[in-house]
Order: sequence, then C-alpha cells, then structure tokens
Amino acid sequence: MKFSGWPMRGYFSTDNGATWGGVDLPLPAAIGANGTRFGSDPSLTFDTRGNVFYSYIVVFFSNGRGKGTIDGTEMAVARSSDGGVTYPNITFFSFSGGQDHFNDKPMITADTNLKSAFRDNVYVAWDAASGGSGGGGIRVAHSADHGRSFSITRADNPNGPGRAIGAVPFVGPNGELYAAWNDYAASTITFNRSFDGDLVMEEVFTATVVK
Repeated sequence: MKFSGWPMRGYFSTDNGATWGGVDLPLPAAIGANGTRFGSDPSLTFDTRGNVFYSYIVVFFSNGRGKGTIDGTEMAVARSSDGGVTYPNITFFSFSGGQDHFNDKPMITADTNLKSAFRDNVYVAWDAASGGSGGGGIRVAHSADHGRSFSITRADNPNGPGRAIGAVPFVGPNGELYAAWNDYAASTITFNRSFDGDLVMEEVFTATVVK
C-alpha cells in the first residue's frame, strides 16, 4: 500500500488468516524544512531463519507531494524476526538526489536453498532510470548479513541507454542469481545471471517480445 507522507504499512496474521494486525514501517527524515516523503512499491520475502524482509522505495519531495519537486529517492529494506509484527531493523541505501536516476519498482527475494553457499543472501532488483527512461539502468543489490548492508551492481549493459523497467530477481537451486526485466527500448525481455552471490553479473541474454 502507498501513503503520502506516511510510512509503508505491513499486515500480519497469527491465526492462519482469520484476523490481521497492521504495523507502520519507518521512513527517514524529510529533506528540508518544508519537505515530505512517502513510501511505495512494497515487496516481501522470507529467509530460512524465519526473517521476513520488506523492501520499498522512499520518495522525497519539497513543498509537499505533487506541489514541489522531487528531492531524491532511495531504497529501503526492513527486517522482522517475529512474523511481521514489528520491523526494528531498517536499512536505507542507494540514495539519488533530485530527479536524477529515480529508483523505482523494487522486487526482493532470498536464497532459501539449504545447500547453497549463499544461503539466506537477500537480493533486491529495481530500475534506476530518470523519469522512467535512460541512464540509470537495472540495479541489483545483495546482502550477506541479513539485511544490515547492501552492495549494488548494475545488471544491464552499463554502456547502454538504460531504458528498462520491471526488474525481478530469482534464485536457482544451487544459489544462482537471475534478474529479468523488460528493455522497452529494444522490445526485449532480458535477463542476467550471477554465480558468485551477485558480486558480478555475467552476461546479458535477450528474447524479442512478440506483439
């Protein structure tokens, strides 16, 4: 869910869905005296330890949402160890100031393969374009410390126009990481892969979109 100027909202059930409770996830401080901010684009995943990870974007505005300009965007990943009742651990990262490289549409996953060398790694993929086009490309972040910190790499061609959207990460049975997205400039569905826990994305594969 999306709330203007308010935290993201998470919901949990402790009785198999018969009833539900709610919790606000935190936002960082606004930028400037008249600034505001809101969270958007939620995605969740679980690791093998029972932690739930909740990713979203934070958008900063000056002079109120819809009235001023974008002061920046950044990623957020919160961790809960009690089934989503509370989220005491939150990491903000990949801040981009102004309207440059708008961080958008994150999706999150975790490596839940018990024999994987990267078991419980957390991965987030998103597009970091300016206004939904050129320059930012597809970003993939990984955490090897249960969401305390994230390292970021670019999954698409760093020399390309970066006109891509809808990035989704997946983990294979041996801990392989895959990220797929839509390159709308080239009309292709594109993916990349990593065999080292996201330290290096290997190569880009494409399939033409049939219209």
